[in-house]
Amino acid sequence: MKRPLFIVVLLVNFFLFLTISNAQNKELSLSDAVTFKNGTLFPKRLSQLNFIEGTDLYYFVRNDSILILSTNGILSKSINLEELNRISKLELKRIPLLTSINESTFQFSTQNKVLEFNFKNNSSKLVLELPDNIEEETFSPNYKSIAYVKNDNLFIDNTQITNDGGKGIVIGKAVHRNEFGINNGIFWSPNSQKIAYYRMDETMVTDYPLYNINTSPTTINNFKYPMAGGTSHQVNLIIYDIETKKNITIKTGEPKEQYLTNIAWDNEGKSVFIHILNREQNHAKLNMYNSETGEFIKTIIEEQSNKYVEPLAPIQFLKKSDQFIYQSKKSGYNQLFLYNIEGKEITQLTKQKGDVIEVLKIDDTKKYLYYTIASEDGLNRFLYRVNLKNYKNELITNKPGIHNCKISSKGWVIDNYSYLNNESSTYLINSNTKKDNKIFISDHTLSDYKLGNYKIDKLSTSNKTQLNYRIIFPPNFDSTKKYKTLVYLYGGPHAQMVNNGWLGGGNLWFFYMAQQGYIVFTLDNRGSAYRGLAFEQATHKNLGEEEKKDQMVGINYLKTLPYVDTTKMAIHGWSFGGFMTTNMLLSYPNLFKVGVAGGPVMDWNMYEIMYTERYMSQPKNNEKGYQQANLINKVKQLKDPLLIIHGQDDDVVVLQHSLKFLDQCVKNNVQVDFFMYPNHSHNVRGKDRVHLMQKITDYIELHINQ
Repeated sequence: MKRPLFIVVLLVNFFLFLTISNAQNKELSLSDAVTFKNGTLFPKRLSQLNFIEGTDLYYFVRNDSILILSTNGILSKSINLEELNRISKLELKRIPLLTSINESTFQFSTQNKVLEFNFKNNSSKLVLELPDNIEEETFSPNYKSIAYVKNDNLFIDNTQITNDGGKGIVIGKAVHRNEFGINNGIFWSPNSQKIAYYRMDETMVTDYPLYNINTSPTTINNFKYPMAGGTSHQVNLIIYDIETKKNITIKTGEPKEQYLTNIAWDNEGKSVFIHILNREQNHAKLNMYNSETGEFIKTIIEEQSNKYVEPLAPIQFLKKSDQFIYQSKKSGYNQLFLYNIEGKEITQLTKQKGDVIEVLKIDDTKKYLYYTIASEDGLNRFLYRVNLKNYKNELITNKPGIHNCKISSKGWVIDNYSYLNNESSTYLINSNTKKDNKIFISDHTLSDYKLGNYKIDKLSTSNKTQLNYRIIFPPNFDSTKKYKTLVYLYGGPHAQMVNNGWLGGGNLWFFYMAQQGYIVFTLDNRGSAYRGLAFEQATHKNLGEEEKKDQMVGINYLKTLPYVDTTKMAIHGWSFGGFMTTNMLLSYPNLFKVGVAGGPVMDWNMYEIMYTERYMSQPKNNEKGYQQANLINKVKQLKDPLLIIHGQDDDVVVLQHSLKFLDQCVKNNVQVDFFMYPNHSHNVRGKDRVHLMQKITDYIELHINQ
């Protein structure tokens, strides 16, 4: 009789993260902290863990072998690298990234070749050879074709289907600067017979220069950057029919300055659906179009708001049905609704006080839809399923923390779970019985390191709004002593800094700073993610105002703690956090000893249209809000040391923000420090990130001790 093979990787050194033992005496280096996710200290996981499509078998890669197991833990199949190379006639150095396409076949790419590997009969075949330098490659649902972009034009299976790309025409790529949940530009129909693709005309948008310092003399690389209040690009959706070889432009009509978002198909590929949002972003229409003629058929759903509407997810049709899943925040939280093609709301599928984060799967029985949702306080992620027959919701994972799940076609669940004191555990769950089996515990690579304790808690504003915060204490913390403090913040939309996952949503640099004797504090203010519509929209038209009030709730709390040295407080953030860092220093002079602002927005007039106008409206409609949030006009209020850091090639928050702020500092005789990272964009990645974090750490240390 075979014994279950639930634990395939050794379970080692399980311990409570918050319990500091005598064995924990190592100290983190800055390099350890900064390169954590790419270094040897990051907890090991089951690589490529996923289900075999159409089955309840699951697989992962370990020691250059693909292991396939049944849900009862029995090893079903093992393929090592040597076997894969022999069968595929390749010379792979490691197991490539695999995609399960059916119950017997993996697909993978290597050296411009796409191959299929049948692990049941140990055979392989070449699917397609691809040219060099392709982008946006997207497989058809039946995995028999691939669409991609090369030289700014669209190809299907190496056949070119457009020829007008380039010189301001962008084809087959994400549009609208990746807002509205857009992250790709090619959309296959379910039957693999047609594709929809974006065609974006940027010729009317002003060129913005980036300077290539690696040439002599310096050359200019222009890109299109539509600033708030300016001229936006224009986008069309085009349908290509593989059988007729015709391109049909969907007739989305006027005005041209509108946003075509959340592209979806019906089950037969006869109709395409677009969430069309007006430039003011306060009126959304879910429109239906004929995919063969491009003609408008009807508007199915409309949503309007006196602030903004933000469609973020395409509709999803139930199989062999005219009913679809629609996501909306109209009830106060992002929830799931069931509609039919006539626009009739059949039912609200989810009614919890929490934001639905993702629809994971509708299982093969067509009975259950699986989704993840945030708890009402935003700190946890739970897995639920809803019965599509009786609309009953069931909680599948009930432990507080973060559950990242994958669902099999038959409804089994792989749950990668973490909690404050648990780096990662992986469970296999029967969604019917709720019985779970732990199949993996991450190795605890930090068990020998002297890390400080931390906690997650809540603070109340004057109107009783609850704000989540995380506080990290130095190792060997002594409550009778005084400690310097670092406030790290972001504060902007679509981001959350604090949760009930491992490290409380923080990173290892925070613990490195705690090791240097800092209390490290982070608070999620109103405007941040996963707390419902009212919490998110509280900052509308007044970016920086409500956020800084909420941050002061946290600062005032710190002042009540006897072990916080309020004369030695530092503040740091990047991007929106850079804006907030500068904003806090200008608004509350002499509160902080020092600040470091990375990639900061200094004037929202110079930030891109889609993001800015959603939260601030157009400048002509909100002059007071833009003036109030313009930090360049407030440089005289800077009384504390400030280091501004910016990437030379930043195409998100352009360098002009920092340069104009510096210019006003010079004109007003205000001292400020500045450091630029050549050849880096909106953040400093790769090996140079250690240099960045050393720069930030040194600057804080220099000034906080003066």
